Amino acid sequence: MNNQLAQIICQAFGQPQYSSKCLSTAKANAQAMLDGRTYYVGDSTMRYFNSRITLAQPLTFGMFYLITESVSFDPQNTKRGFRCVLFDINGNVVYRPNLEELENTSTKAEKTFYKWFESFNAEIYYKQQIKEKIIQTNRQAQNLEECLGSFEKVAA
Repeated sequence: MNNQLAQIICQAFGQPQYSSKCLSTAKANAQAMLDGRTYYVGDSTMRYFNSRITLAQPLTFGMFYLITESVSFDPQNTKRGFRCVLFDINGNVVYRPNLEELENTSTKAEKTFYKWFESFNAEIYYKQQIKEKIIQTNRQAQNLEECLGSFEKVAA
């Protein structure tokens, strides 16, 4: 993957590449980058899940966005753990450990993530996303053509 390919993919999906923001907190950076792509880092969602963002950064030429979050194991917020969450350019979650897999430090969570990320192939991931988007777009075009045909039937 290179920056030129990243730009082409982002253009195909109608999304800008993720970039680094120099805002005051990791939460503010994450919200600036993921706003409109996912509800995951919204204030109400984070409040509901007792979540805090400790790190936020783009990866792979802005094709992915990584956050490290501290989340509660239970609704009473008696115990917390850390995990990394990776988003694609559409705001879809690509990587997120379950609550049972939370680490007790952000460093361990990030180490676990990067171990997984070493075997992750971004090009294969986006090829599959593009194929799915083509199928979805073709299906939508077919539905629109059928709808247009219905207008012609009603007019006749």
